[in-house]
Amino acid sequence: MANISIVGAGSFGCALAVSFSLKHNVTMWTFSEAEKNDILAFRENRNRLPGVKIPESINITTNANEILDSDFVFFAVPSEFLRSTAVALKPYISSSSIIVNTSKGIEESTFKGGYQVLSDEFPLNPVAIMCGPTHAEELARKIPTSFVVTSSLPDVCLQIKNTISNDFIHLFCSDDAKGIEICSTFKNVIAIGAGICVGLNTGANTIAALITKGLSEISALGLAIGAKPQTFLGLAGLGDLIVTCESEHSRNRQMGKLVGQGIAVKVALTQINMVVEGYNNTKTAYRMAESLNVCLPLINCIYEILFKDRAPSSILAAINTFEDFN
Repeated sequence: MANISIVGAGSFGCALAVSFSLKHNVTMWTFSEAEKNDILAFRENRNRLPGVKIPESINITTNANEILDSDFVFFAVPSEFLRSTAVALKPYISSSSIIVNTSKGIEESTFKGGYQVLSDEFPLNPVAIMCGPTHAEELARKIPTSFVVTSSLPDVCLQIKNTISNDFIHLFCSDDAKGIEICSTFKNVIAIGAGICVGLNTGANTIAALITKGLSEISALGLAIGAKPQTFLGLAGLGDLIVTCESEHSRNRQMGKLVGQGIAVKVALTQINMVVEGYNNTKTAYRMAESLNVCLPLINCIYEILFKDRAPSSILAAINTFEDFN
């Protein structure tokens, strides 16, 4: 039985805590006293993961001292707050703790993914990233779910796999952190595009073409920074892309759908009532592609729809920018 701390009490943090508590001692840390008190009162995150009961065995706290003796610390905060949260918690995390990132995003100012950000802030700790085609709503309800985990230390991957795996959580190890971070971040951009198509009342044919084109562009961006080709056809690549584009649980898809229906981007963001990672991810993808001189017509189009008032219907032409014989 391990001592596991979850940093972040949003939907995914709660889902991880519930899942891990079946075998381990779990502490869930939140910066918000109000969020902590509400969860303690109702044993549920009514705003982020309604209907999922949080067992009494899970310690919920705002006191960072309570994560000092953790064997594993899982970061489950929105990627834009990852570095600031890591800096704030640095004094309270033992150098022997294994740090695991589950946030999906790349820092806009540095083009560093969460794995690199946490490696910067915790240079003495083993660091890993864990992601895959996973919605909190299903993970928390014990629906079979697969993750991929990677670290520069193969033994760390095996430790995480052996600790976290259970009857409904299956972990697979990879050695391609760059590829996994590119996939897990930019699938959110393509999912916004999928939502736009849904809002435009297109059908499955269009969504299939969008996913195919999206995977091609994510691969091009990843290969430009040295990712491994096989990663894009794995759980973090094609797997996560499919579930984020197709599932009604996807906030990125939901937000895109509103935009496709003609709702202003800023209004759509407020209606979702949770962080939509793909919004900022789109800006980062656009800037990365520009810096690397990589041509991404679909991602560029989604960027212009979100930030330049381009018509949502323009996405249909951008989807069909395949080269012949692809």
